[in-house]
Amino acid sequence: TGLRTPEAAADAGAEASARDIGWRLKALVLVALLGCVGLFVLARALVLEPVLPGNWREDGREDGRDAVVLRGAADPVLATLAGSRLVALGPAGGTREPVDALLLQHAPRWLVGDGERARQAAMNAALQHALGAGAVDLQFGDGTVVTVAPVPRGVADLGFVFWLLAALALMLYLTAAVVALARPGDAPWPYVALAGLQSANLLLIAIESV
Repeated sequence: TGLRTPEAAADAGAEASARDIGWRLKALVLVALLGCVGLFVLARALVLEPVLPGNWREDGREDGRDAVVLRGAADPVLATLAGSRLVALGPAGGTREPVDALLLQHAPRWLVGDGERARQAAMNAALQHALGAGAVDLQFGDGTVVTVAPVPRGVADLGFVFWLLAALALMLYLTAAVVALARPGDAPWPYVALAGLQSANLLLIAIESV
């Protein structure tokens, strides 16, 4: 091998540095693209998820338990029942299960009593079974039974909290990627791992908020 002049050595070093930065930049773009696509796929799945039509709230008392009350609905039949208590639901023509305001809870982990958690899980299982059947019978406090078809959740019903937490999760994910790619050999991998786990946790909380 021959000797190189300082200028040639500097040019070679600059070229190697450019190649190094180039592959890191490409890797970062790929990671960012995967994160954005993953978030889009998740949001689309939530938007298309079937839900009960109508606007529901927790209100009133029934045997010492808060009731699920229909606040309003775009469906003309349901709209006439605004203010009525929902007491049971089930697949159209099938067995209807009693429900109360625990059905509106996002997750059982916020419930203190074992009995409440079991009841909430049973009501959610009944709701998912009914939604999966394609049509749902809703029984109200006055004995009225209405059959409704599930509707897609829609973008508007994802809510501000979902998008805020999802954006924070994506930012934390990208921050971890930048740290990992900046100095692959010297990256603080415990930080990268914790940032990745926290990003996933924020995303789960975002899903739970829907």
